[in-house]
Amino acid sequence: MPHYHWPYPPPPQQPFQDPYYNHHHHHQELYAPQTYTQQATAAAATPLPPSYEESMALFIQTLLPGIDTQSVTAILKATSLSISTVLIGIIYTKRRYPYNVRLVNLVVGFALANKFNDDNTFTNRSWSTASGVAVEELNREEKQWLEDIKWGLSVVNFEAEILALEQFWETWIQRNCYFVY
Repeated sequence: MPHYHWPYPPPPQQPFQDPYYNHHHHHQELYAPQTYTQQATAAAATPLPPSYEESMALFIQTLLPGIDTQSVTAILKATSLSISTVLIGIIYTKRRYPYNVRLVNLVVGFALANKFNDDNTFTNRSWSTASGVAVEELNREEKQWLEDIKWGLSVVNFEAEILALEQFWETWIQRNCYFVY
């Protein structure tokens, strides 16, 4: 699976040197390569591009303004949610809270999407640990949300919306990121 990176240019590519080839002789001779130190210094000066989770957090912020990207990044790193779970969670959240989304709303949206997509789901205590939101608040919000939607988590009625959001994600990645395989 490709890794998506923000549009920082990749580190400059240096010509390949076999670290075990001594260029002063015409035969191979093992020695401790010194080029690694030079490459490590150059790499340290180059800022690392954002991870998939950081890119997804920025994408989510375009859809849900006001959401803290650092918190979302931490949640995505802690949970390793599938792309479909993340997209369904975004849609659940946008449908319930079209304006002024709080972090707890998104966390519950992710939790419900994860429960819908995967029988082996995290507990609310796990979600609390990943997000920093109190477990009591998550329980209360989730209970109210499920009662309001009459426990109906089916995505059948908005499959087209999921596909459109998936296409938007792909377009957003192509415009804002580069691929590293």
